[in-house]
Amino acid sequence: MNDTAIISQISESLTGQLAVGLLLVPFVSFLILFFFGRKLPSQGDWLATLTGGISFILSFVIFTQIWTGTPQHFRWTWFSLGETTKTLDFSAGILLDNLAAVMLVLVTFISLLIQVFSIAYMHGDKHYSRYFAYLGLFTAAMISIILADNLLLLFMGWELVGFASYLLIGFWFEKKAAAKASLKAFLINRLGDVGLLLGLFGLYALFQTFDLTELNNSFSAQNPTISTYLTLIGLGLFCGCIGKSAQFPLQVWLPDAMQGPTPVSALIHAATMVAAGVYLLARCYAFFTPDALLIIAIIGTLTALSGGLAALFQHDIKRILAYSTISQLGFMVMGMGTGNPEASLFHLITHAFFKAALFLIAGIVIHAMHQGLNALPYHEEVDRQDIRNMGGLRRILPITFIAYLLAFGGIVGLPFFSGFLSKDAILSGAWAWAESKNNRLYFLIPDIGFISVLLTAFYMTRQLLFVFFGKFRLNLDPKTLRHSIRNEASVLMLIPVVLLALLSLASFFAVNPFNAASGWLYGGNQLMPQLPNMLLRAIAENHEIHVYTAFLSTTLALAGIAFAWFKYRNLELKIGRVASAYSAEPLNPIARFTFRQFYLNELYRFAFIKPALKLGKTVAFFDKKVIDGLLHFFGMIAVVGAKIIGWFDRIFIDGFVNLLAWFSGSLGKMGRNLQGGELQSYYLYALLGLMLVVLSILVL
Repeated sequence: MNDTAIISQISESLTGQLAVGLLLVPFVSFLILFFFGRKLPSQGDWLATLTGGISFILSFVIFTQIWTGTPQHFRWTWFSLGETTKTLDFSAGILLDNLAAVMLVLVTFISLLIQVFSIAYMHGDKHYSRYFAYLGLFTAAMISIILADNLLLLFMGWELVGFASYLLIGFWFEKKAAAKASLKAFLINRLGDVGLLLGLFGLYALFQTFDLTELNNSFSAQNPTISTYLTLIGLGLFCGCIGKSAQFPLQVWLPDAMQGPTPVSALIHAATMVAAGVYLLARCYAFFTPDALLIIAIIGTLTALSGGLAALFQHDIKRILAYSTISQLGFMVMGMGTGNPEASLFHLITHAFFKAALFLIAGIVIHAMHQGLNALPYHEEVDRQDIRNMGGLRRILPITFIAYLLAFGGIVGLPFFSGFLSKDAILSGAWAWAESKNNRLYFLIPDIGFISVLLTAFYMTRQLLFVFFGKFRLNLDPKTLRHSIRNEASVLMLIPVVLLALLSLASFFAVNPFNAASGWLYGGNQLMPQLPNMLLRAIAENHEIHVYTAFLSTTLALAGIAFAWFKYRNLELKIGRVASAYSAEPLNPIARFTFRQFYLNELYRFAFIKPALKLGKTVAFFDKKVIDGLLHFFGMIAVVGAKIIGWFDRIFIDGFVNLLAWFSGSLGKMGRNLQGGELQSYYLYALLGLMLVVLSILVL
């Protein structure tokens, strides 16, 4: 089908028109706000929110068209390479299936709520319009990833998301920490992207196409003799997920990325950027061999455990949530590796709601701390994000506290909450996968998954107790933290938080709050119908797996809550003593080891950064002393040689020429003197000449 026919097909298809409009709307918003934002200082936020609302409506309409209908694929020739006899055609297109439809709704909905929240949170910032412009660019980049029908287009959107996240993380670039964090995130993501790019090249070398539909068809008839090559390709693709979704050992950028505005943290680290890696695994799931999936499962499990351990002793309210995000992303990747991609996608969606709620709640708390502490004479010494400076906020911020409890139930995985359904689906799948291997070592993966559930319950309960229970630990009236006497926070901040918290309830996803398969999203291969999930069948046939994992995960979650409650319930810091008076790190060496994220930053600094800097200094020294020295030496020789040659030229060459000229001139003068005009002189000269001739003849 030619390009004209494709354009005609899109124009005749309502879904195609909506998809094109969905891609353009946030990008146009970005262009308007970026170039004309200074002329719209007070209207830019509402323009961004309006375009965000339009994007969500378009996504929802697409969802209603696709979810109960058939997938739609629009594809046209993008460009061609080669001669007329042998050309390589590269296509571009839009792929709309159930997975894309759900992700579009998720991304645009979360983005819309965060834009609404940002109107109040970022009000008064000197780069207010630029902030909303970056949000539009980020949303457009995520939509381009979801709509892409081939890996080359997906990679372009992938890189654009990385660039937009760099802009948002370093939005307050005047702060040195924010500038460093944005650069760190950008560079570490590029490391993963190198592997992704190599994987793409490997796929194209093998199948001569980037088209996802064609690749899925090709893998159904793949040659078993090239399984090692396919494993390497799959691991290359997984490298992109390791970088973008903060998997071990490249997760070090995510906690530092908290330097960006809190709504940015909610957008990037809850539902969109970090979820892109899991989405990539889902799109490319058919490309992974069993060996590649095993490595993916191991990496995901290690990430879930390391993120949970690192969060145990953190004091920054946002860093706790950042490490929690790392752990939950590890859960999702573990589900992918154990052969249950639908469960991972289900957890991606549930996690987006309660994690976005938790980040925005942290934003409300930080905003309240700013408001109260600005009146104190020592406010510059107080860390507004340190949970040790908080306490008792459930009385001051009651609506925020209730929303936190709902999101808390979701992330911990308590019954009647969405996190219970999605975590149970992943753990049940991991257990069924381990049973199918006939090797007890494989049970380490679900076992570590259960340990991660315990850790999540502990550190989230710790945060809950520090922030909302006990007494307020600073020497000021807690009422000053409220937005006003009647309102604890701006309505524009509370509405998104309440909506996201309500979506943490299990009833939104399933009629039976104890069985995810009874819902509309998980259990019937709705998200990935092209890949029959054998684990779902195994779990359905062996109901004991589901009961066992549900009981054990709930028991461990309650145990983690109880342990944290008994450890911290009586914790009261002295009134007026600020967190800066305490040690920034735990005194216990084991606790410090997890607090410092297992010294991965120090390891990279020692193993890579310092050698690179030392190599750079060595190269600079070699360049300055050796290369430049040789150049200067040869230059000096050239100058000296030029001076010698110039001296020789002046003394000898010019001297000889000048001598000949002088001699010629002298002869000319002598000849001129002989021509006096006297006849007797001419006679005398002739006689002398004759005598000389005769004399010479006689001599010879």
